Amino acid sequence: MSFCAGGYLRRQKAGTEKRTATTGMCVLIPGMFMVGLASSSVVLYCGLALYSFGAGTVVSCLTTMVSEYGSSSERGRVMGIFRSLGSLSRAIGPALCCSIYWSAGPLVCYSIGGILFAVPILLLRRV
Repeated sequence: MSFCAGGYLRRQKAGTEKRTATTGMCVLIPGMFMVGLASSSVVLYCGLALYSFGAGTVVSCLTTMVSEYGSSSERGRVMGIFRSLGSLSRAIGPALCCSIYWSAGPLVCYSIGGILFAVPILLLRRV
């Protein structure tokens, strides 16, 4: 993720955050499926590479996009809400995914995760 942020994102022009975040989410989807289908370490590491690239681009670009909303006096509140929602998802997500993983298996768990990435892609198109 640090290579992505330092190497790829730094070279992106200002104003391309939406496109870059959408691209990152589109890369996350096959990464999730590859991790779920991994029958060898090569497939697993390829999936993890796609996942880390996607996660590195999405988080940085969405943070930049959210920071542009609201007036300068509201910016701290907007960023605080965004960060709080991220923390909440990092708390709830693993518990939920763990229960799916152990009850239905890795393929179902990672496939659901990959399919659910279509929701933020569609929501990002509206922005």
